[in-house]
Amino acid sequence: MDKREFMAWLLRAKPGEKFTYHEGMLSADRLRRIGKGGRMTTGGRRNNKARRVEDMATLVAAAQHNGAIAITQRRVCDGVYQYEAQRV
Repeated sequence: MDKREFMAWLLRAKPGEKFTYHEGMLSADRLRRIGKGGRMTTGGRRNNKARRVEDMATLVAAAQHNGAIAITQRRVCDGVYQYEAQRV
């Protein structure tokens, strides 16, 4: 999902409707970085996916802060969670 889809959903969603904005491990996926040789590392620069995840997480957090949504997470399996926004 991208920011544009989330904003479109936010404008039309009725209370109680849900939007899955990420599946994985949000905290780790926000920080993924690329090191030498293209391997994931804790150093180096963030890859494009990590930037998109960070942008989406920031947008969702702002919507929650403004009272538009509630956010939840549900465990799918070890290390994988589904993150949802619910319109209030």
